[in-house]
Amino acid sequence: AFPGPVPVDQVERLIDVARSLRMPPLSLVLDRFGHFKQPQVFWIGGEVPAALDDLVRRLWSGLEGLGITAETRPFH
Repeated sequence: AFPGPVPVDQVERLIDVARSLRMPPLSLVLDRFGHFKQPQVFWIGGEVPAALDDLVRRLWSGLEGLGITAETRPFH
């Protein structure tokens, strides 16, 4: 999750949210790659395992409790 600018007085609370999240180990297969011409970014990725997708949802839920708006685009 990229929360964007975070007020200094919320940094500790943001860290607490992230530390509170637990998940079992998972396998992540990185089998795709590409790049964006602008801003010259190389990327590597793969299918998002259900456990990772769940972690992303729980993270955003915790961040929303701090007033940080969740990303609206699908997680990739």
